[in-house]
Amino acid sequence: MTKKLLKTTLGLIFAGALSAGAAFASPTCLSTTNLGDGGSVAAASLTSGSCLVVNDLTYGNFHIANLPVGASISFNTNTLGGLDYYQISFDGKFKAGKPAAKIYSWDYEVAITGPTGIGAGFTSIDADFTQTVGKSTRTLTTSPLASDVITQVKNGPNLTNTSISHADFGLGLTSLKISEILADLGTVSSVTSTLTAFIPPQNPPEVPEPFTLALLGGGLAGMSLLRRKKR
Repeated sequence: MTKKLLKTTLGLIFAGALSAGAAFASPTCLSTTNLGDGGSVAAASLTSGSCLVVNDLTYGNFHIANLPVGASISFNTNTLGGLDYYQISFDGKFKAGKPAAKIYSWDYEVAITGPTGIGAGFTSIDADFTQTVGKSTRTLTTSPLASDVITQVKNGPNLTNTSISHADFGLGLTSLKISEILADLGTVSSVTSTLTAFIPPQNPPEVPEPFTLALLGGGLAGMSLLRRKKR
């Protein structure tokens, strides 16, 4: 391979790697509230430029004026098997429309902003909503687009068989926009989404080299001999 061809090939690979992780920049933040592992805020308290930090994620650019009066937004984080699960829940007294559905819509952006190692990114999203009676439809889309558009229809508390509640992302996605539409004909009280993220540490523990391990073993053996001599 010629130097020119090699340079072009490497450039394409590098550009591809950048585009794989590119989506939105981090949300625009004029004020930031750190919630640690999670917490709850009143939706009405979030103004233009408000951002919420939950561990390694930053949520912002909220457009939530269409939520019910008195609605709150809750966050929760869990870690299992090397993956982090970030749940966001929109809670409130959603009012069913009669006879037509009452339409609620909102959107926001989220980005991995904490210090991370190579390969960090969102891997998937799962969704659900709480309802006791009635029939409601919830649609969730992401940009960049996930493998599926999440569409959920519930009759009472149960999802229909055609509902889609899970979608996967491509590699290296570190920021995205989430848009929601809820057509309420029931008694919806909570709408949740859970992002799964792989966030390796920025500086993982170094694995000792064989020579270092040999020195460590020799040192331990020497300490053992000294103990025996003292006896």
